[in-house]
Amino acid sequence: MCYVLEKKIFQKIMPSRQEGSPYLKLFTLEDYPDMKGEKFSFDSNGNLLKGYKYYIDKKNIKAVIILHHGLGAGHTAYETFIHNLALQGYMIYAYDNACCGESEGSGWWNFSSSLIDQENFFKWFENDEDQKGQKRIVVGHSWGGFTAINGLRYKVDKIVAMSAFISVSDILTIFVPPLKIMVPFLKGAQKHYFGKYGNANSIKLLRSSNIPVLLMSGDKDDTVDFKKNFLKMKKKLEGKNNISYYVVKDRYHQPEMTVAAQNYYRELNDLLKKGKVKDFPEVNYDLLLEQDPVVLKAIYDFIDGVRQ
Repeated sequence: MCYVLEKKIFQKIMPSRQEGSPYLKLFTLEDYPDMKGEKFSFDSNGNLLKGYKYYIDKKNIKAVIILHHGLGAGHTAYETFIHNLALQGYMIYAYDNACCGESEGSGWWNFSSSLIDQENFFKWFENDEDQKGQKRIVVGHSWGGFTAINGLRYKVDKIVAMSAFISVSDILTIFVPPLKIMVPFLKGAQKHYFGKYGNANSIKLLRSSNIPVLLMSGDKDDTVDFKKNFLKMKKKLEGKNNISYYVVKDRYHQPEMTVAAQNYYRELNDLLKKGKVKDFPEVNYDLLLEQDPVVLKAIYDFIDGVRQ
Protein backbone atom coordinates (compact mmCIF):
# COMPACT_ATOMS: atom_id res chain seq x y z
CA MET A 1 0.00 0.00 0.00
CA CYS A 2 2.85 2.40 0.86
CA TYR A 3 4.48 1.71 -2.50
CA VAL A 4 1.22 2.51 -4.28
CA LEU A 5 1.08 5.83 -2.40
CA GLU A 6 4.66 6.61 -3.45
CA LYS A 7 3.78 5.98 -7.09
CA LYS A 8 0.68 8.21 -6.90
CA ILE A 9 2.75 11.06 -5.38
CA PHE A 10 5.24 10.99 -8.25
CA GLN A 11 2.51 10.70 -10.86
CA LYS A 12 1.07 13.95 -9.56
CA ILE A 13 4.47 15.66 -9.64
CA MET A 14 5.70 14.36 -13.00
CA PRO A 15 3.97 15.09 -16.34
CA SER A 16 2.01 12.14 -17.73
CA ARG A 17 3.68 12.60 -21.11
CA GLN A 18 7.08 14.06 -22.02
CA GLU A 19 6.59 16.04 -25.23
CA GLY A 20 8.47 19.30 -24.75
CA SER A 21 7.34 22.89 -24.54
CA PRO A 22 4.75 24.30 -26.96
CA TYR A 23 6.85 27.47 -27.08
CA LEU A 24 9.97 25.80 -28.46
CA LYS A 25 10.15 24.12 -31.86
CA LEU A 26 11.37 20.56 -32.06
CA PHE A 27 13.46 19.98 -35.15
CA THR A 28 12.95 16.78 -37.15
CA LEU A 29 14.51 14.86 -40.01
CA GLU A 30 12.86 17.17 -42.54
CA ASP A 31 14.90 20.11 -41.20
CA TYR A 32 18.17 18.43 -42.32
CA PRO A 33 17.86 17.68 -46.08
CA ASP A 34 21.26 15.96 -46.29
CA MET A 35 20.37 13.45 -43.55
CA LYS A 36 18.36 10.31 -44.22
CA GLY A 37 16.25 8.38 -41.75
CA GLU A 38 14.48 5.05 -41.51
CA LYS A 39 11.72 4.44 -38.99
CA PHE A 40 11.82 1.51 -36.61
CA SER A 41 9.67 0.37 -33.70
CA PHE A 42 9.63 -2.28 -30.99
CA ASP A 43 7.45 -3.38 -28.11
CA SER A 44 8.32 -2.46 -24.52
CA ASN A 45 5.93 -3.77 -21.87
CA GLY A 46 2.93 -3.34 -24.13
CA ASN A 47 3.92 0.09 -25.46
CA LEU A 48 5.03 0.54 -29.07
CA LEU A 49 8.21 2.61 -28.97
CA LYS A 50 9.24 4.47 -32.10
CA GLY A 51 12.54 5.73 -33.39
CA TYR A 52 14.72 6.40 -36.43
CA LYS A 53 18.00 5.24 -37.88
CA TYR A 54 19.78 8.41 -39.05
CA TYR A 55 22.70 8.55 -41.48
CA ILE A 56 24.22 10.47 -44.39
CA ASP A 57 25.68 7.63 -46.46
CA LYS A 58 24.52 4.15 -45.51
CA LYS A 59 27.29 2.50 -47.55
CA ASN A 60 30.05 4.17 -45.51
CA ILE A 61 29.25 3.80 -41.81
CA LYS A 62 32.14 4.08 -39.32
CA ALA A 63 30.13 2.86 -36.31
CA VAL A 64 26.58 2.73 -35.00
CA ILE A 65 25.55 4.99 -32.14
CA ILE A 66 22.63 4.29 -29.84
CA LEU A 67 21.37 7.61 -28.49
CA HIS A 68 19.41 7.84 -25.21
CA HIS A 69 17.54 11.09 -24.65
CA GLY A 70 17.00 13.13 -21.51
CA LEU A 71 13.80 14.22 -19.81
CA GLY A 72 11.67 16.65 -21.77
CA ALA A 73 10.71 15.91 -25.34
CA GLY A 74 12.15 12.66 -26.60
CA HIS A 75 15.01 12.19 -29.03
CA THR A 76 14.11 15.04 -31.41
CA ALA A 77 15.36 17.49 -28.77
CA TYR A 78 18.81 16.21 -29.88
CA GLU A 79 18.26 16.43 -33.63
CA THR A 80 21.11 18.90 -34.22
CA PHE A 81 23.47 16.70 -32.22
CA ILE A 82 22.25 13.68 -34.21
CA HIS A 83 22.90 15.54 -37.47
CA ASN A 84 26.44 16.39 -36.38
CA LEU A 85 27.07 12.75 -35.50
CA ALA A 86 25.70 11.63 -38.87
CA LEU A 87 28.02 14.07 -40.66
CA GLN A 88 30.95 12.24 -39.05
CA GLY A 89 29.91 9.00 -40.74
CA TYR A 90 27.98 7.31 -37.93
CA MET A 91 24.55 5.70 -38.10
CA ILE A 92 22.49 6.81 -35.11
CA TYR A 93 19.72 4.71 -33.59
CA ALA A 94 17.50 7.10 -31.61
CA TYR A 95 14.14 6.20 -30.12
CA ASP A 96 11.68 7.81 -27.71
CA ASN A 97 11.23 6.17 -24.32
CA ALA A 98 7.74 5.10 -23.28
CA CYS A 99 5.49 8.12 -22.61
CA CYS A 100 7.85 10.38 -24.58
CA GLY A 101 7.70 11.93 -28.05
CA GLU A 102 6.24 9.62 -30.67
CA SER A 103 6.23 6.52 -28.46
CA GLU A 104 3.15 5.10 -26.76
CA GLY A 105 2.45 5.23 -23.06
CA SER A 106 0.94 7.51 -20.44
CA GLY A 107 1.43 7.98 -16.74
CA TRP A 108 5.21 8.47 -16.80
CA TRP A 109 6.58 8.76 -13.28
CA ASN A 110 10.00 7.18 -12.86
CA PHE A 111 13.45 7.29 -14.48
CA SER A 112 13.95 3.52 -14.07
CA SER A 113 11.44 2.92 -16.87
CA SER A 114 14.10 3.77 -19.46
CA LEU A 115 16.12 0.71 -18.43
CA ILE A 116 13.19 -1.57 -19.25
CA ASP A 117 12.87 0.21 -22.60
CA GLN A 118 16.62 -0.19 -23.14
CA GLU A 119 16.44 -3.95 -22.54
CA ASN A 120 13.63 -4.28 -25.07
CA PHE A 121 15.49 -2.09 -27.56
CA PHE A 122 18.55 -4.34 -27.43
CA LYS A 123 16.38 -7.42 -27.98
CA TRP A 124 15.17 -5.78 -31.20
CA PHE A 125 18.57 -4.28 -32.08
CA GLU A 126 20.41 -7.63 -32.03
CA ASN A 127 18.33 -8.79 -35.01
CA ASP A 128 18.64 -5.60 -37.05
CA GLU A 129 20.79 -6.16 -40.13
CA ASP A 130 22.26 -2.64 -40.27
CA GLN A 131 24.18 -2.98 -37.01
CA LYS A 132 25.79 -6.34 -37.76
CA GLY A 133 29.57 -6.15 -37.91
CA GLN A 134 29.62 -2.53 -36.74
CA LYS A 135 31.27 -1.07 -33.66
CA ARG A 136 28.58 -0.17 -31.10
CA ILE A 137 28.70 3.11 -29.18
CA VAL A 138 26.09 4.15 -26.59
CA VAL A 139 25.64 7.89 -26.04
CA GLY A 140 23.26 9.69 -23.68
CA HIS A 141 22.59 12.96 -21.88
CA SER A 142 21.16 13.47 -18.36
CA TRP A 143 18.48 10.78 -17.91
CA GLY A 144 19.93 9.40 -21.12
CA GLY A 145 23.43 9.58 -19.62
CA PHE A 146 22.29 7.35 -16.78
CA THR A 147 20.63 5.04 -19.31
CA ALA A 148 23.80 5.03 -21.44
CA ILE A 149 25.89 3.83 -18.48
CA ASN A 150 23.40 1.01 -18.06
CA GLY A 151 24.33 0.08 -21.63
CA LEU A 152 27.27 -1.70 -19.97
CA ARG A 153 24.82 -4.56 -19.39
CA TYR A 154 24.89 -5.31 -23.13
CA LYS A 155 27.41 -6.04 -25.87
CA VAL A 156 28.79 -2.58 -26.63
CA ASP A 157 32.22 -1.14 -27.43
CA LYS A 158 32.18 2.31 -25.82
CA ILE A 159 29.96 4.60 -23.73
CA VAL A 160 29.66 8.40 -23.75
CA ALA A 161 27.62 9.69 -20.80
CA MET A 162 26.96 13.42 -20.51
CA SER A 163 25.53 14.96 -17.32
CA ALA A 164 24.65 11.53 -15.95
CA PHE A 165 23.30 10.91 -12.45
CA ILE A 166 24.33 8.05 -10.15
CA SER A 167 20.99 6.49 -9.22
CA VAL A 168 17.27 7.08 -9.53
CA SER A 169 16.73 7.32 -5.76
CA ASP A 170 19.42 10.04 -5.60
CA ILE A 171 17.90 12.13 -8.37
CA LEU A 172 14.33 11.73 -7.06
CA THR A 173 15.35 13.22 -3.71
CA ILE A 174 16.41 16.31 -5.67
CA PHE A 175 12.94 16.60 -7.21
CA VAL A 176 11.25 15.89 -3.87
CA PRO A 177 13.65 16.94 -1.03
CA PRO A 178 11.48 15.51 1.84
CA LEU A 179 12.26 12.04 0.44
CA LYS A 180 15.81 12.33 1.80
CA ILE A 181 14.59 11.01 5.14
CA MET A 182 12.85 8.09 3.39
CA VAL A 183 15.66 6.77 1.18
CA PRO A 184 15.47 3.14 2.47
CA PHE A 185 11.73 3.13 1.78
CA LEU A 186 12.31 4.73 -1.62
CA LYS A 187 14.82 2.04 -2.56
CA GLY A 188 12.31 -0.60 -1.52
CA ALA A 189 9.68 0.98 -3.75
CA GLN A 190 12.16 1.13 -6.65
CA LYS A 191 12.86 -2.59 -6.32
CA HIS A 192 9.15 -3.38 -5.96
CA TYR A 193 8.23 -1.65 -9.23
CA PHE A 194 11.35 -2.14 -11.35
CA GLY A 195 13.12 -5.23 -10.02
CA LYS A 196 16.84 -5.36 -10.85
CA TYR A 197 16.63 -1.96 -12.54
CA GLY A 198 15.02 -0.10 -9.65
CA ASN A 199 18.25 0.56 -7.78
CA ALA A 200 20.70 0.56 -10.68
CA ASN A 201 23.82 2.47 -9.65
CA SER A 202 26.20 4.08 -12.14
CA ILE A 203 29.23 3.69 -9.87
CA LYS A 204 28.65 -0.03 -9.34
CA LEU A 205 28.16 -0.62 -13.07
CA LEU A 206 31.28 1.33 -13.99
CA ARG A 207 33.35 -0.50 -11.38
CA SER A 208 32.36 -3.86 -12.82
CA SER A 209 33.30 -3.10 -16.44
CA ASN A 210 36.47 -2.48 -18.44
CA ILE A 211 34.67 -1.07 -21.49
CA PRO A 212 35.99 2.43 -22.40
CA VAL A 213 33.71 5.15 -21.01
CA LEU A 214 33.81 8.93 -21.41
CA LEU A 215 32.05 10.80 -18.57
CA MET A 216 31.35 14.44 -19.38
CA SER A 217 29.81 17.29 -17.38
CA GLY A 218 29.65 21.05 -17.23
CA ASP A 219 31.33 22.40 -14.11
CA LYS A 220 28.26 24.55 -13.36
CA ASP A 221 25.63 21.84 -13.76
CA ASP A 222 22.92 22.56 -11.22
CA THR A 223 20.34 20.16 -12.67
CA VAL A 224 22.32 16.96 -12.18
CA ASP A 225 24.56 18.43 -9.52
CA PHE A 226 28.20 18.45 -10.69
CA LYS A 227 29.73 17.76 -7.27
CA LYS A 228 27.20 15.18 -6.10
CA ASN A 229 27.29 13.19 -9.32
CA PHE A 230 30.25 13.74 -11.67
CA LEU A 231 32.88 14.50 -9.02
CA LYS A 232 31.55 11.77 -6.74
CA MET A 233 31.79 9.23 -9.55
CA LYS A 234 35.32 10.38 -10.38
CA LYS A 235 36.41 9.98 -6.77
CA LYS A 236 34.77 6.59 -6.28
CA LEU A 237 36.16 5.28 -9.58
CA GLU A 238 39.75 6.35 -9.02
CA GLY A 239 42.15 3.89 -10.62
CA LYS A 240 39.73 2.72 -13.33
CA ASN A 241 41.91 3.36 -16.38
CA ASN A 242 39.14 2.60 -18.85
CA ILE A 243 37.21 5.71 -17.76
CA SER A 244 38.00 9.16 -19.18
CA TYR A 245 36.67 12.40 -17.68
CA TYR A 246 35.91 15.65 -19.44
CA VAL A 247 34.88 18.73 -17.46
CA VAL A 248 33.58 21.46 -19.74
CA LYS A 249 34.22 24.83 -18.13
CA ASP A 250 31.50 27.45 -17.75
CA ARG A 251 28.73 25.03 -18.82
CA TYR A 252 25.58 24.03 -17.03
CA HIS A 253 23.49 20.99 -17.96
CA GLN A 254 24.24 20.98 -21.71
CA PRO A 255 28.03 20.59 -21.92
CA GLU A 256 28.00 20.05 -25.70
CA MET A 257 26.45 23.49 -26.29
CA THR A 258 28.34 26.76 -26.55
CA VAL A 259 28.32 29.13 -23.57
CA ALA A 260 26.11 31.56 -25.51
CA ALA A 261 23.63 28.83 -26.44
CA GLN A 262 23.24 27.43 -22.94
CA ASN A 263 22.86 30.91 -21.42
CA TYR A 264 20.21 31.76 -24.01
CA TYR A 265 18.36 28.52 -23.24
CA ARG A 266 18.42 29.30 -19.52
CA GLU A 267 16.98 32.76 -20.19
CA LEU A 268 14.11 31.29 -22.22
CA ASN A 269 13.50 28.52 -19.72
CA ASP A 270 13.42 31.01 -16.87
CA LEU A 271 10.62 32.91 -18.63
CA LEU A 272 8.63 29.69 -19.02
CA LYS A 273 9.15 28.71 -15.38
CA LYS A 274 7.88 32.09 -14.25
CA GLY A 275 4.86 31.81 -16.54
CA LYS A 276 5.85 34.89 -18.54
CA VAL A 277 4.64 33.47 -21.84
CA LYS A 278 3.43 36.90 -23.00
CA ASP A 279 7.01 38.11 -22.80
CA PHE A 280 8.35 35.10 -24.71
CA PRO A 281 10.43 36.41 -27.63
CA GLU A 282 10.79 35.13 -31.17
CA VAL A 283 13.34 32.37 -30.72
CA ASN A 284 16.76 32.58 -32.38
CA TYR A 285 17.21 28.89 -33.14
CA ASP A 286 20.63 29.36 -34.71
CA LEU A 287 21.84 30.54 -31.32
CA LEU A 288 19.75 28.12 -29.25
CA LEU A 289 21.09 25.07 -31.10
CA GLU A 290 24.72 26.18 -31.38
CA GLN A 291 27.05 23.33 -30.42
CA ASP A 292 30.64 23.63 -29.30
CA PRO A 293 32.98 22.20 -31.98
CA VAL A 294 35.75 21.56 -29.43
CA VAL A 295 33.46 19.45 -27.25
CA LEU A 296 32.05 17.63 -30.27
CA LYS A 297 35.56 16.83 -31.47
CA ALA A 298 36.40 15.33 -28.06
CA ILE A 299 33.40 13.01 -28.45
CA TYR A 300 34.33 12.05 -32.01
CA ASP A 301 37.96 11.43 -31.03
CA PHE A 302 36.90 9.19 -28.15
CA ILE A 303 34.58 7.17 -30.38
CA ASP A 304 37.22 6.85 -33.11
CA GLY A 305 39.97 5.89 -30.68
CA VAL A 306 41.96 9.10 -30.96
CA ARG A 307 41.20 10.12 -27.37
CA GLN A 308 41.16 7.28 -24.85
